[in-house]
Amino acid sequence: MIEKKKDISENHNSAGRFILCKTDCIRFAQDKEKQKITCYNALQETFINILLGDELIKYFLSRFNSEKFCAIAIKVDYDDNKDNDYQCVEIAKIIDKISREKNGLWGLIDPAVFGIIFEDKKTDNLENVLKLIKRTLEKNGNKKIFAGAAFFPALNYKKKNIIKNALKALDHATLSEQKIALFNSVTLNISGDKYYEQNNIKKAKKEFEAALKLNPSDINILNSLGVCYAIQENYLKALILFEKVIEKSPNHTMALYNIGMTDLMLNKKKEALKRFCIIYKQNKNYLFEAAFQMAKIYMENKEFEKVKPYLDKIIGLKPEKSICHRLAGDYHFELGNLDNAINFYKKAIKYNPYDAASLSALGYSFDKKGENIEIAISFCKEGAVNSPENGLYRHRLGKLYFKNKMFDKALDEFVAASNAGYDSSEYIKNIKNALY
Repeated sequence: MIEKKKDISENHNSAGRFILCKTDCIRFAQDKEKQKITCYNALQETFINILLGDELIKYFLSRFNSEKFCAIAIKVDYDDNKDNDYQCVEIAKIIDKISREKNGLWGLIDPAVFGIIFEDKKTDNLENVLKLIKRTLEKNGNKKIFAGAAFFPALNYKKKNIIKNALKALDHATLSEQKIALFNSVTLNISGDKYYEQNNIKKAKKEFEAALKLNPSDINILNSLGVCYAIQENYLKALILFEKVIEKSPNHTMALYNIGMTDLMLNKKKEALKRFCIIYKQNKNYLFEAAFQMAKIYMENKEFEKVKPYLDKIIGLKPEKSICHRLAGDYHFELGNLDNAINFYKKAIKYNPYDAASLSALGYSFDKKGENIEIAISFCKEGAVNSPENGLYRHRLGKLYFKNKMFDKALDEFVAASNAGYDSSEYIKNIKNALY
């Protein structure tokens, strides 16, 4: 989502719908819970009135009632060879001294993160304070210090949100070479990535929208926000954002790919195919994704003579991807080559034993070939178990139960298939007439 650098990895959902560039936004490992509690207890003995969490911001606001202030979140990676309690207290003493000098309040944002809140109106001053804290702690022997800071006011955030924003800046700091960061559009971009990874699209979208207010021209944030809208099936809004990226950066392959995927969602296969062809010819980094989608489109269009070159390409590029072999299985199944289809479905399951589509298709292929029906049932059943919401898989299993005269089980599967949106009404009617 932010501009690709050495600390950024790309998230390619090779069988999925959209591509985005995400930051490696996992905060460094937290201390063990026992260490957190011990540290807090140790500080309570030395600093009797230490503030924790929301108490810190509440006390600051009641004392200063300021309309402009700053918050700093500080995390130290403790030395395993030194006493943890001792380190906590020594760090707290340094932070206490700096806080007093800057006329601020300090405490613990959470048991593992120190916080300082003070009045300051200048960005330069705040960055200098961050550097001072880091430099002083390093002189004390602490090697890994991260510090993030946030201002109030910022955008439309409430005063109480400054602590959360400082923590977001702390995440940002873990990706910075200097290990310090001020809350900005990159901070929100990283936060959006985290929510996206947690599949919380609503919050991810909110972070990207806020990031764009701070930096409207950032093409990767535009692309990321477009992905969020597309996942929420607001395809027209997504297209507008992806097109803005292309306007600013005509060679932005992720956005071009995402336009192609959005075209597919809007059933514009011809337009989508053009996008993927451009990517296939021009960008080796996205060769797999483009070839995969082209193979799928040609399959859906029944243009089987055009499918195989792209199947060979994706299997050659990523032979460990089960979905490549599954697509090859589907291709051979459509051509009536059941033995080849079965072999490819088996390979898909080898690489992903929980691949519901391949399991169901393998059972279905076994039945078509006239193999033992119990074997066919076992694979179709596994497919349905691994993806119970898929009506097709439930319908296939129902047909096998029906064929094996297991009518009660067949009826259950057909009803489940119907509830999932697959039309099994004729089978349900026939079974009910026969049984009742």
